[in-house]
Amino acid sequence: MITSFLKGKFMSDKLKILKLEIVNYKRINVVEITPKDNIVEITGKNEAGKSSVIDAINKAISGKKKKEANMPLLRKGQEKGKTLVLLGNNGEPKYEVTRTYTAKGDYLTVQSADGAQFKSPQAFLNSFISDLSFDPLEFANAESVKQREMLLKVVEIPLDEKKLTEISGIKSMDNTFPLDEINGHYKAVYDARAMIGRDVDRLKGALESITIPEGMESIKPISVSELIKEKESLQKQQKANNDCRLELQQLNRQIDQMHNTKITIEKEIEDRQKQLLELNKNIEELAKESGKLMQEVSALKDPDFGEIDQRIEKADELNEIASRITKKTEIEKEYRVTKEKYDDKTERLSAIKSYKSGLLEKTKFPIAGLDFDENGFLTFKGIPISEETTSMSTRIKLGLAIGEALNPKLAVITIKEGNDLDAQSMEMLSAWAQKKDMQVWIERIKEEPDAMSFYIEDGNCVEEKSNVDDREDTE
Repeated sequence: MITSFLKGKFMSDKLKILKLEIVNYKRINVVEITPKDNIVEITGKNEAGKSSVIDAINKAISGKKKKEANMPLLRKGQEKGKTLVLLGNNGEPKYEVTRTYTAKGDYLTVQSADGAQFKSPQAFLNSFISDLSFDPLEFANAESVKQREMLLKVVEIPLDEKKLTEISGIKSMDNTFPLDEINGHYKAVYDARAMIGRDVDRLKGALESITIPEGMESIKPISVSELIKEKESLQKQQKANNDCRLELQQLNRQIDQMHNTKITIEKEIEDRQKQLLELNKNIEELAKESGKLMQEVSALKDPDFGEIDQRIEKADELNEIASRITKKTEIEKEYRVTKEKYDDKTERLSAIKSYKSGLLEKTKFPIAGLDFDENGFLTFKGIPISEETTSMSTRIKLGLAIGEALNPKLAVITIKEGNDLDAQSMEMLSAWAQKKDMQVWIERIKEEPDAMSFYIEDGNCVEEKSNVDDREDTE
């Protein structure tokens, strides 16, 4: 039967732990705690069972426990145990959460203030309570990578790997952390673009090094061998012409000789008359042949070697220019293709950045100002959360704010290894809990019990008399 409690001075809809009972859980024998302040200190020596109290709360409500040494949940030698957590607000009980442990496992029951039980108790608790294992102090002391891991247990980044692959053109890299996957795609595209960029610069330099004389952009390569063949053909024609002239000269010399002979014969006696007639006949025949040949010779036109020699002389120069034009054309084509690839990678990098920004905008962070930087590490208001950039006090406050935001309907935060907090930090923690009306359960090592804490010894709660008297006065 759930008993009623006095209303506190704060009126809040948030649930707190009004009463905690632990029996045979881990190192705990029997512990019963009724918190009276915002700070609930669980103290004792090492391995006395302090951590078991914090674990019992987390396990009872969340159904989860931190990954630590593989210690059985049921106290050694016992057959049954339980953790009872009475949740309520303003001193009025609302729900009685009981997790029972046996050798076969554990089971949960949740009962409302009017005695009704929930058929799906864990689902009911999960509907308004997140994982209680988030430890603000552990978060404050953690390295950047560990901080990221802790936050990602309670924050989901809605990465669409198919969309990212579509944007980047890169296959999935199977990174566990979404921002590592995005950054991996970005680096792959960036490196690919850098390689293409070097080719773009090389091709651009090659294009700039090639100069084409103005007006000669359309020069085509010239075949010197064809020009030489053409010249040889002209040389044959020239030789034929020269042979024809030589033949004419020879005929003319014969005519001259015959004329001389004729003169000689005319002066000779008559007996040479027959010879003269024969010579006249020969002269006439040769004259006819000479006339014909003279017509051919007069029609002859000698080739102009100046133009072909000039073309041959300029062929190497023109071919060098034509070669440059061909090379430039090829490089221009390669440059266009390479530049298109480079521009594509640039567009993909921009798209990845936009996708990443949009993804982070959709990510529901526990508190405003919390974000991941381009390397995937946590930042708050743009400043990295680290020992170098953020004070311990700020990191603790940030961890507390995250813990508070994770469970807006439950005003309970648990902290282990509270000895890392000095007196000033404890005062800050107490002031924060008072201001926010939060209930902070914190584990600290102490050698002796005191009036301000619940001292655990050998699995039992040992309280100073003054503390007990104070509690009796409030009941």
